[in-house]
Amino acid sequence: MFTSADQCLTSDMDPRVCRAAAEDAKQDRLLAAPRYRNMAACEMNYGPRNCLEHAGNTVPYNPDGKPVFIPKMAGFVLSSGIRNLDDYHAFRRKKEEEEGSSSSGSTVYRNTLGQTVTPVAEKRGGEKGTAAQGANDPKQFNAKTQAASRGGFGVRLFSGG
Repeated sequence: MFTSADQCLTSDMDPRVCRAAAEDAKQDRLLAAPRYRNMAACEMNYGPRNCLEHAGNTVPYNPDGKPVFIPKMAGFVLSSGIRNLDDYHAFRRKKEEEEGSSSSGSTVYRNTLGQTVTPVAEKRGGEKGTAAQGANDPKQFNAKTQAASRGGFGVRLFSGG
């Protein structure tokens, strides 16, 4: 997990992959982040000063166009198995096919307990997105988790660490 594009750039990752992943995470945030109708509800789950208001017309899948409150991004996940931009794009395509969405779920947030979490987006009306009500239960993300791939993309083994 990287907290910024700069942190990724100082790692052994391909700089082009770092920039693409950071930008995709920012976009994914608008697609899949938990949405709330007011700041208090958002901050109850993500802590004081950890949420931002977004104009309704700037957030995808927001049919009523009202402003929504979304937690700030704490970072993004990038597999160490991705070696170049082609690997990254192949990984994104595979995730999109599996999830039926343009969001890869790579964005990570920090809840009020300081735990890193990823949103659990639901399909609504044939489109993937999250509701502006705070009813989404984020799943805890273990940044120490290690992934190993066997047989190419789509076959993964996860172990906690």
